[in-house]
Amino acid sequence: MLLAADPAQRRHQLVLHLAERYEAVTHRPAPADPNESIFLESLQATELQVLLESDLGVSVSMVDLAESPSLGDLAQLLDDALTEDRVTAGADLPVVVVDRAGWGEPFGLTDVQQAYWLGRSGLF
Repeated sequence: MLLAADPAQRRHQLVLHLAERYEAVTHRPAPADPNESIFLESLQATELQVLLESDLGVSVSMVDLAESPSLGDLAQLLDDALTEDRVTAGADLPVVVVDRAGWGEPFGLTDVQQAYWLGRSGLF
């Protein structure tokens, strides 16, 4: 398991994983030096972002991808995200409760839905 490894070994494994994903996304070989700068086009960055979330369960923002110019920097970012206490990070999130009694009942439109609905007419 990745989290059971010591920090140096975990970072090395993350660099290897990132190199594989980088090659899959860009169709170019990953740099031999993990500190060498990499470049990702926006769609490649999005694909890498989705792969990392799927593989590791860690969300990486596009800003973080842009500000982490090397596989080593990105591995450190992922390592920090993996080792932080995610229980306390998610404690502030609201709890979603299913309203079974109101199932199938009408409900109001969101602002965007109402804008689309009104925009369909020739009045606006």
